[in-house]
Amino acid sequence: MPSRNELLADHYLNVASIAAVYVEADGMIGTQDIVGIEIPTGRISFCCVRGHHLRLAGIALTAGLRGAPQAAVVNGPHGLTARLSSAPMPPSTP
Repeated sequence: MPSRNELLADHYLNVASIAAVYVEADGMIGTQDIVGIEIPTGRISFCCVRGHHLRLAGIALTAGLRGAPQAAVVNGPHGLTARLSSAPMPPSTP
């Protein structure tokens, strides 16, 4: 059973519209519309505003990163970290 603080943190992540792109240990890339404070073992998550996670996942997939080793997907020259630093997200629209 989650503690009161964990429930409150999950509530704020939901209200703030925090989503994520994640990379599994086997290199598979996925999206999560609502992020929680629990991240499965072996998963690396990139949190962002809901809506931007789909764009970021698309960038990763068009870069040919699907199924690549997790380290390459995250830190490679065409990985998510490099893409985030060179491709700013557009401003959110209400």
